[in-house]
Amino acid sequence: MVQGCAFRDLNRDQKEIDRAGWVKLRVEGERFADHPVYAALVREPGDSMMAVTVETYGVMPGSQQIELRAPEGNYLVVAFQDVNENKKYDESEPFAAYGQPEPIELWAGRVIEDLTLSLDVAVMPDLWTPKALQERGVEVSERLANFGKLITLDDPRFEREVARTGMWQPAHFIHGNNAGMYVLEEYDPAKKPVVFVHGIGGSPRHFTTIIEQMDRERFQPWVFYYPSAMRLQELGDYLQVCLDRMRAEHGYKNVAIVSHSMGGLVSWAGVRAHLKQSPTPYIDFFVTIHSPLGGMSSAAAGVDHAPVVMNCWIDLDPRSEFIATVYEEPLPASIPYHLFYGVVEGQEVSLPVPKDTLDAELAKVDPSAFNDETVSLDSQLQRSAVAQTTSLHSNYATHMGTLRDPQTIETLNGLLAEYADNRPAE
Repeated sequence: MVQGCAFRDLNRDQKEIDRAGWVKLRVEGERFADHPVYAALVREPGDSMMAVTVETYGVMPGSQQIELRAPEGNYLVVAFQDVNENKKYDESEPFAAYGQPEPIELWAGRVIEDLTLSLDVAVMPDLWTPKALQERGVEVSERLANFGKLITLDDPRFEREVARTGMWQPAHFIHGNNAGMYVLEEYDPAKKPVVFVHGIGGSPRHFTTIIEQMDRERFQPWVFYYPSAMRLQELGDYLQVCLDRMRAEHGYKNVAIVSHSMGGLVSWAGVRAHLKQSPTPYIDFFVTIHSPLGGMSSAAAGVDHAPVVMNCWIDLDPRSEFIATVYEEPLPASIPYHLFYGVVEGQEVSLPVPKDTLDAELAKVDPSAFNDETVSLDSQLQRSAVAQTTSLHSNYATHMGTLRDPQTIETLNGLLAEYADNRPAE
């Protein structure tokens, strides 16, 4: 009965999330160098014309394309360049809008490609100008507010029960204002940001021991929290959105990513989105820890037999297009990649497995028979991912125990120290 209820909730929530459309937007025209451009989908208010809702927004780096996603509905697309960087529109700033007199209509699966807005410093004599919106009152959805919100790992939203709603009730998780990028201390430009990305059904709290033992004089921890039932590339795109918005807020020079379990695949997807959208990549340190880089056979079983297929299972399936393509293009030399893998102590496999003789060594055993109680050694050492590593690090630890393992933490801290020595925060 409990399992049946879980699948019923999953089916309902995934259908709600799937009832969304996309607008792919570029902005051109009069603009000033080195100032962020904000773009938003503003929900058409109907007959009352008393208030509007900013359903989703993004920060556009340079002239790159930005993708905005929103539920079914009618929208105006607006954009402005924040010349004085006060994070709101001022009347003299370049502005553009699209959707009057006929608003853009979004429905499930609709993608509006290559929409281009032209910025102009002239104030538009229209009810939809930013000044008019300010006078009428603009409501910003609460779920958009968690970009750089100061929080502690003891916060109730990181409780196990809440984290699991991201897996079985993803829409409920989103509407509960849980998703986003959180900071654990006030931003300090002298410290390098390190983003921690949890796995399926998990939360940032899983990184507590690592964060407690990291060098807080040199690094500031940020945590990415997301509904883990969703498709992995969508989550990777969301990670990139969070990084861009945090960069528009703080202007940080570069950022490190440390991920665990399925968070490693989310981070791979995020790095791919980052390389696609950022002319000069600012992710410059990347770690995956005990990640199912080759997928999970349990996800394949879910795809084949479950009454409702969790969306992330589609990509976690070893047969998936995601697994087949996410490692296709080599990482640039500017992004060193460190892969941690391991098995439970007592399993008869010798670690570490040398990178240059990996295939030969694993041919002597059945790597799918060895695991960390969750992910097989074979999946952790997916060959296309291993080929792109700067370093490989092994341990004898369980899937969750590795996040408390002294050897893992010591090695990670050493890599971070070397990273900070070579690439100062400012």
